[in-house]
Amino acid sequence: MRIGPAGVLGLVVPVLLMGIAVVLAIAAKHVAVGFRRVDIWPAAAPTRIVAAGWVRRSVIEVADLTGVIVRHRDPDLELVLRAGATTLVCPATVGGPLRRVEPRVLANWLADILTPSETPVCHHHATLPLPIGLMWLPANTVADLWQVPVADVPVLADRRGVHLNNGSHTTMFNAYDVEASEGRL
Repeated sequence: MRIGPAGVLGLVVPVLLMGIAVVLAIAAKHVAVGFRRVDIWPAAAPTRIVAAGWVRRSVIEVADLTGVIVRHRDPDLELVLRAGATTLVCPATVGGPLRRVEPRVLANWLADILTPSETPVCHHHATLPLPIGLMWLPANTVADLWQVPVADVPVLADRRGVHLNNGSHTTMFNAYDVEASEGRL
C-alpha cells in the first residue's frame, strides 16, 4: 500500500501540532510558576524581599528570614530564601539579572546588606546528585548522599540544621539544607 503526499502530510501535521502544544505547555508552566524578578526593598536597608512572576508574587519580610542560600549547579543559579519552615526558591531566568552576576559576589553582597538583620547568607556550589525537582528527601536518600547509615541521618540532620517535614508518614529532609550542609559536621 502506498501513501501519497496528502496522506503523509495528514500524518505529519498532527504530530507536529502535538509537539508544539507540548512545548508551549511546558513553557507556560515555567513562566507561570517561575519568578521574573526578585526585588529587595529598600536597597540600602532592606525590610522585605519581593519575588514577582507573571502570575505569582511572594513577599518575605527580612525580619522573618532565617537563611539565604545562593546556590548554583553549573550552569543554573537559584536564590533560596528561608523564612521559618517556608522555603522560596527563585531560579535565575534565562535573560534575568541573576544570570549576569557571579554567585559568590551575589552572596557577599546579600550578606553585607542583610548583616543588620543577622540573616545567615551562604554561597553553595552544588555538587550532590540530588533528584531533580524534589524539595523533600527520605532518610535513605539522605543516607546515600551523606554516605552514612540511615539510622544516623536524624542526628546528623539536627546537628547540620537541616529542616524536617514530619507531615507525612515518614520524616522527610529539606533537599536544599541537605545539599548546603555538605561537609559540615
